[in-house]
Amino acid sequence: MAKRCLICAVVFGSVLLMLTVRLASTCAPSAWVLPDRCPDESERILLPSGKVYWAERQAATYESAQKTCRVKGGLIAVPTDSFQNSALVWLKNCVDRFRPIWIGLQRQGVDQWGPRWVHAFGAVPFPSNIRIKWPHTDRPFSAWAPGEPDIVEDRRCARIVSGSKNDSSRDKWADAKCSSRHRYICEKFTDPECSQYKVLMEPWRSVRVKNLHPPHRCESQGWFGNDQWYRFMGEAGTAMPTETPPSSHRCGSDTPVWMNGTHPTYEDGVVERHVCARHLGNICRWKWTIHVKACPGGFLIYKLPPMKIENCHSTYCGLGNNVTVVDTVSIISNEEEDISKEFDKERNVSADELSRVTTTQGCDSYTELSEAWRSVHFLKYYPPHDQIICDGMDTKVDGGWYRFTGEAGDRMVTERPLSINRCNTHAPVWMKGAHPTLNEGVVRRTVCAFYSRRKCNWRWKIHVRACPGGYFVYKLPPAPVCHTAYCSNGQN
Repeated sequence: MAKRCLICAVVFGSVLLMLTVRLASTCAPSAWVLPDRCPDESERILLPSGKVYWAERQAATYESAQKTCRVKGGLIAVPTDSFQNSALVWLKNCVDRFRPIWIGLQRQGVDQWGPRWVHAFGAVPFPSNIRIKWPHTDRPFSAWAPGEPDIVEDRRCARIVSGSKNDSSRDKWADAKCSSRHRYICEKFTDPECSQYKVLMEPWRSVRVKNLHPPHRCESQGWFGNDQWYRFMGEAGTAMPTETPPSSHRCGSDTPVWMNGTHPTYEDGVVERHVCARHLGNICRWKWTIHVKACPGGFLIYKLPPMKIENCHSTYCGLGNNVTVVDTVSIISNEEEDISKEFDKERNVSADELSRVTTTQGCDSYTELSEAWRSVHFLKYYPPHDQIICDGMDTKVDGGWYRFTGEAGDRMVTERPLSINRCNTHAPVWMKGAHPTLNEGVVRRTVCAFYSRRKCNWRWKIHVRACPGGYFVYKLPPAPVCHTAYCSNGQN
């Protein structure tokens, strides 16, 4: 039977470009898609891993470039695999295909393997003077041009060079004087764990695969590290099962391990969950704790400790759904849009006013918001436009104090809604941060409107306080953009 081809890529970290390869056990079925246009000067690109790139268009020395990136919370970008390298080349050519850019490597001395090229986050040399072994990966990577680096004494920094169309050095690495002036691309991680994982993709790992004959595997210390993150892909599936396997002798072992609990959302951050090892009729014969995180690209990663079961024949299971995962690289603005200043400043409480408020302001005079549609669980997939709510235009929300009651629940949600078109609006609004205690009085919080795959597409300020009766009141301005509405925790 002829081998099938599909669009996929396998790396231990961020993947950016589409690559057609032969279907094999070493390739997870995933599609990685770059934007169809170049970002402008006010935009960045966001990888599914949470890694962000942005181009600085003013030439600078290496030291000045690194300083500028650090001030903005990042470092000079340096690729740790061929896909990131291709992405940096793509972004470089978006800015200027005829000029080089810095990459974040410096030569620092010589050891037994030769010159030592180091990045600020701790890259160490592989046993060669031209290949770099990166942290959290199992293999080295470099893209030096032929004859590079030539190890000239005063060339201690690295760049991606330009060149003619047929030049073998074009878009490759070369060393350079650190005092030279080049453009550069900065990088930073919003979620470092999401680009530092290993892939679990063995077909036998699927909870659908019976294991009636040897080998009976055990993922003990020799298989798993205590501080390593893992992602399920390919025929192993895209996640761990959250229901017990239908029987023992699954997932390549006698005692399959499943997760007892729900998967987190991105806003939950890193959460603890229990996993259970099924043994014969006991669905949770042994249990222990793992850590789970949802990444910006929508995929899940797991920090899985090695098994410590006596006479271990146990493995971590995947769902085995074998779906094609499409991870999209997005263009985003440099900052989330803060539109607080666009609505009437008289509706905001100044710092001086906050210091003079009475202990019961808002608690003894408020308007109730009790509509069932305010619940974050209220979802319309294709709502008619004339039925969509915009707070302030279609409701009585006008800058006063409000309390959620009845079917609306008793408070605003503090986690991003699962999708748009909730709370009877296009862009549901949620509150960033925790609710205050009674002693804190009136506090300022940011609210976010979730839309267009961005958890905080628009944001503005509100005021919140806890009241003596155990409830909360909110000083809510009318929505500065439509259609948005404030969401609550109603359960219906």
